[in-house]
Amino acid sequence: MACECFSSVFFIDGDLLLLPWSEAPYKDAAEKTALGGLSLNGFLSEWTLMTLLDPIHSVENLIYIGYAGDPSSAIRVTRRRRLDRKKRQSDRNVFHCFVFGPKEAGKSALLNSFIGRPFSDVYDSTTEDRYTVNVVDQPGVSALWTLITW
Repeated sequence: MACECFSSVFFIDGDLLLLPWSEAPYKDAAEKTALGGLSLNGFLSEWTLMTLLDPIHSVENLIYIGYAGDPSSAIRVTRRRRLDRKKRQSDRNVFHCFVFGPKEAGKSALLNSFIGRPFSDVYDSTTEDRYTVNVVDQPGVSALWTLITW
């Protein structure tokens, strides 16, 4: 099965699949290539975000693109965070963090740097919730996805 990934279109063996990632909250949430398409990490990050925000739609897309396994095995529900805090350890590989701060404090700059975008001196007010998601390298962990919201 050959596939090519772009920012809002997914081709599988010549068939076109439109992904919901061209609009908020997915638009500009992950790192992109120099040509503006999604990198592999960007694609996996967008998929992680979609799974967190809309798990039913995520499973539907897996089935649509030909996922051969049991769809219920594709998503893992983790234990309550209360137990993680009590044991002081976590088996999660996706973390949802929130950024708070006053106007013009640099929240957008922080999130843009998290997905490899350069700093801009031009202030652009953010009026809606924004998400960024990326892989964080952690020794001994295969993939640690961090989702940041403000």
